[in-house]
Amino acid sequence: MESTRNAVRAERTRAVLLDTARARFATDGYAATSTPTIVDEAGVSRGALYHHFRDKAHLFEAVVEREYAAVAEVIEAIAAATMEQTADSVEILVAAGNAFLDALRDPGRRRILLVDGPAVLGPETIHEINGRHTGRTLRMGVAAAVACGDFADLPIDAVADVLDAAYDRTALVEGDDAPHRMVIGIMMEGFRRGKMTAGNATPANTHDPPRQGDGRPGGNTRCVAGVRRTGRQALISGQLPRRVGGNSV
Repeated sequence: MESTRNAVRAERTRAVLLDTARARFATDGYAATSTPTIVDEAGVSRGALYHHFRDKAHLFEAVVEREYAAVAEVIEAIAAATMEQTADSVEILVAAGNAFLDALRDPGRRRILLVDGPAVLGPETIHEINGRHTGRTLRMGVAAAVACGDFADLPIDAVADVLDAAYDRTALVEGDDAPHRMVIGIMMEGFRRGKMTAGNATPANTHDPPRQGDGRPGGNTRCVAGVRRTGRQALISGQLPRRVGGNSV
């Protein structure tokens, strides 16, 4: 019983430290934030801070991880809601991408994830953290679009990396980001099966009738219905949909 109470207190202290540090990092930036300030504002001892975190950089990394996880939760919710409204996996992917951009309109979050994050932790660590959260949701969305035949048979990791970079750059835009969102949408439309072929990006024949699972209107309902039924597994959770006979199962 006592060990349970201690665990609860420890988790509460860790959460307070993360909340306080997040507020300071978002407002003042990493360099201008000191651990004594965080400790004073959190109302805990320096020993409590160093019980949970090795140093300021370790604390910052935990804040970044939690922030990416929070954004991924928003993306998952929007993707799940959009799956109830459309059978087009590209539209679902666009909606999820817009959810990411909306979440990054918070200046403090943008500073933590896209400005101080890479500078303090390094691009490799940020890439790893991103890959566990928002990068994962993006890759799964791309994988679902390819598996369902909505996207051409393109290399999933390459498409996800290009879109990830485009979204990060758009998130850094001050003011109106509508032109950047429009360009990303056009880029995704260009990835559609029937509009290009992998390898040479030349237009494919768009006059033959749609086939089941080929990604054009009338040809994809069974695939996306399966994606909708297993929404978090196929589009979000990291379990790639498999292609059998052109369809996701």
